[in-house]
Amino acid sequence: MQIGLGLSGTDKLIRPIHYPAASGYVSAVSPTILGRQLPREPVTDETASL
Repeated sequence: MQIGLGLSGTDKLIRPIHYPAASGYVSAVSPTILGRQLPREPVTDETASL
């Protein structure tokens, strides 16, 4: 898929995005993605009162 996108010329759509903008977006979104992948402790009566 990536080879096909590269050969079709879709890289012209990505080039205008500045590196600081892309880096800032990834830095802001990655903790959210990581946090959603971590297992959560089930809520019980003991933990609900904390």
